[in-house]
Amino acid sequence: MKDIPVFKGIRADNGNPVEGYFVKLAQQSGNDLHIIIDFSGEYNRILPESLTVNGDSMTDDERIGIIAANYGFTSQANMLTEEAAEYTVALNKLRRGHADAYEHIKEEVADVIVVAKQLRYLLGADEIDRIIDGKLERQIERINGEDDNVKEET
Repeated sequence: MKDIPVFKGIRADNGNPVEGYFVKLAQQSGNDLHIIIDFSGEYNRILPESLTVNGDSMTDDERIGIIAANYGFTSQANMLTEEAAEYTVALNKLRRGHADAYEHIKEEVADVIVVAKQLRYLLGADEIDRIIDGKLERQIERINGEDDNVKEET
């Protein structure tokens, strides 16, 4: 059984260290809040750059897991739809020649990937990775088949 992670951080209000078993990421008027719920159940707003898990800085997968677990499948499935739509809008702006569209596309791709990774976590990363591997292999086979057809035609 996997150990329960212990999160540590520095309280934003007084600079004191705090640790607990749960981190909540929330937004308040556009600002991200990073909160550790300590062992007594008290909520402690912490400085984001101070957050560690089991003594180490959090990996992307750990942060993805926390966010995904906080919001759940339905919320993040709906969010992926929204982010994909925002990507579509950005791509259409690029097609119409908007000056900053390429940079906007990068932001939207990042948003889609972050939310897709959350769904990967919620649906089972191993199974999703297996499906991805199969799709990649199939596409490589198609590309190799296209190369063979080009060689035969010349």
